[in-house]
Amino acid sequence: MTGSGYHYNLGLKFYKIADTFSDNIAFKYPSDEMYTYREVNILSNKIACYLLKKAVDKGDVVAVFNEKSHYAYSLMLACLKIGAIYTNLDTSSPWARLHKILNTCQPKIIFLDQERLSLKTNLAEHFSGTGLIELFDEEFKSIPDLNELSFKKYILFPNSVGIFKLFDFDVDFDS
Repeated sequence: MTGSGYHYNLGLKFYKIADTFSDNIAFKYPSDEMYTYREVNILSNKIACYLLKKAVDKGDVVAVFNEKSHYAYSLMLACLKIGAIYTNLDTSSPWARLHKILNTCQPKIIFLDQERLSLKTNLAEHFSGTGLIELFDEEFKSIPDLNELSFKKYILFPNSVGIFKLFDFDVDFDS
């Protein structure tokens, strides 16, 4: 199926939604914390750049211990944008079940949505070769905005099948 209305990648579809409803509330939490579609789109682009810089590529698995934060939802959108596979994991599941799931899907990187010391210890012990990132970590929160990246050294482009790739190049704006 072809045509201008067909979106073959949910990440691309989200761009249209975020553009159309940019100032509308995408997430509202009981604490009255709110995020617009524009904010979620910007954050998911930042996370997509972060994933690509961590060498997460199309078909790689990303595990998310999801506590339903806007970071976790934006991470899922970022995975869709770059063609990565994501699996949501419940932190309240028994460790034996989580261990089996992680062994089966072999994620390239694991994200924690909240501080869980015992879970973090188990992950570090059993999956030491897998990257472990905390979504609430200040380093992760300080990912540059996509607009900032695009003018400095990086550009995020969709390829012919709608999977985004991060291109790295040197630019001298002074010459």
